[in-house]
Amino acid sequence: HLLASYNVGTLYFWDPSDTPLFQRAAIVSAAPDDIRNMFVTPERFVIALCNNMVINWCTQGDYTVWTPSASNTAGTRTVTEGTKLVAGRTLGHATSLIWSDSAVYLHQYTGTSFVFDTRVVGKNCGLIAPSAVATVGAAAFWMGQNNFFQFTSGGVVPMPMVEDIRKYVFDALDSENRYLCCAMYNATYNEIWFFYVNSGELNPSLYAIFSLNTPSWAAGTLTRVGGTHFTHGDTRPLWSDENGDILLHEEGFDDNGVAMDTQITMAPAGLDKGKRSMEIEGFEPDFFEQEGQVTLTVNTYDRIRTAADTPMDTDVHTVEETDGLLDVRVEGRYAGLTIRSNTLGGYFRLGAPVAYVKQSGARR
Repeated sequence: HLLASYNVGTLYFWDPSDTPLFQRAAIVSAAPDDIRNMFVTPERFVIALCNNMVINWCTQGDYTVWTPSASNTAGTRTVTEGTKLVAGRTLGHATSLIWSDSAVYLHQYTGTSFVFDTRVVGKNCGLIAPSAVATVGAAAFWMGQNNFFQFTSGGVVPMPMVEDIRKYVFDALDSENRYLCCAMYNATYNEIWFFYVNSGELNPSLYAIFSLNTPSWAAGTLTRVGGTHFTHGDTRPLWSDENGDILLHEEGFDDNGVAMDTQITMAPAGLDKGKRSMEIEGFEPDFFEQEGQVTLTVNTYDRIRTAADTPMDTDVHTVEETDGLLDVRVEGRYAGLTIRSNTLGGYFRLGAPVAYVKQSGARR
């Protein structure tokens, strides 16, 4: 059965065995009518997060029975940390998380007369939007009001290396459309993707990726409003754009038959810690498994005070698959790289490139 609800609505169900298949979903008449979010636990409880910080659940295995009695396991509970409940997710057997706008609760099935134990495991770490959380095994990763958080066996903490990305994301976030933020897991590369709405826009068009393998962050532009993946077999993600089209990701290297414009930009780093002007006279690219041309741009700076600083020197090279040492001639105290691919079937992985650097005279 498919169970669903909309924000501050009731519960609906759809039975795929009914005929005809295109019939409308039906209302579960006994269910609460102010559900903000719902989810189903492995123990077959439907958990309804309702107005006024109320958590309701049906009797075990029967989503039509919601009134608690001595003969069933339906129940209700009111929590207090926050102004509204936002979403819930199951993490596996007997363990779920429930978020308000300011806190996160651990909601555990006990099998006792109380059915569930609900307790705060984190404050000042509420969820920004119902879809802005992704779970991986027994861990959860989510976007809060002004930070990114994770829950593991060690409790709730900010996500690793979060200061690399936090100001960039929340400075750009449109405050009127925070509720449209969403998070999705890319099992192919073991990544969490956070999509958020750029200031002045109406749909999530910016993303921040967290790699669970590294750990590290990356940012870019892509409009996705929701999605999912299968946990077995083909785990490539299925995500939706603002038009409602469902798109299979990680299929080849192109954008639905068109070359995908891809780039990596590395922030300027100090040559000799920025103490003196240095000359870069050679660059050994490490573009593992390169397919097609790659454009390498090297920018140098005398000082880096703002993102708008003008490069002191710029050198651009088109790198073929078989190229080795590149003859680069730039100098400055700081150097940054941009590596770009925009060819049909283009692909590369950045390894450990090597730059050959020597001291130079001061540039006037």
